[in-house]
Amino acid sequence: MLYKGLTVEIDVDGVLFDLWGTFFDPTQSVYAKKAYDIGLSYVNITSYNFRNLSEIQRQLVFTAFNDVQFMTHLNLCPEFAYVLNQLKNLCLHGHIQKIFINTLVFNEKIMLQRKQQLQQLFAVLADFVEIQVCLDKKQYNAVDIRIEDNPMCFTTVPDIPDNKQAKLNLLIDCPYNRAYVLKDTIRCKSLVEAVDIITRVQIPMLRETGIIKF
Repeated sequence: MLYKGLTVEIDVDGVLFDLWGTFFDPTQSVYAKKAYDIGLSYVNITSYNFRNLSEIQRQLVFTAFNDVQFMTHLNLCPEFAYVLNQLKNLCLHGHIQKIFINTLVFNEKIMLQRKQQLQQLFAVLADFVEIQVCLDKKQYNAVDIRIEDNPMCFTTVPDIPDNKQAKLNLLIDCPYNRAYVLKDTIRCKSLVEAVDIITRVQIPMLRETGIIKF
């Protein structure tokens, strides 16, 4: 039987890039001390939309999100080389046919630099990867597997239309997504764990049950 490879969508900020680790690191971010001065810490961010934050705290966050220097110099997730190698093996062995690297940015300068940056990171997978840098509103794809830190993708009334829902949802666990009631979702500590789940658990299971043909 000829199996069709899986399609995978991977979010960037908070998944591929360590957005908050960079933001709160005083050696790498001008925002770390400012955050400390106004009582903002990573564990304080308990709402994905920042509704639990004060106005001055929200302003600081969105200033960073619009800062070209900051948003184009984020740390990669831990063990990115391992993640890239695992994805490469999955693609070359026919388990994955397409990877969408999908992100939202808030101005055109960041959009242009972010696209270049991601193309360079995934150059070894250029035949399998499509880079999607969206301005103002994120566009989702109809995929088999989605890896996100945004809980609104996986709530009982998700932001994503029914025809774009994934068969397997992997959520990167963060303080800002723990309060949400989620539907058919596996929580992962990191992108490394998410990729390991695809590799070691889900591919054999999905092949055996026939839920996804590949």
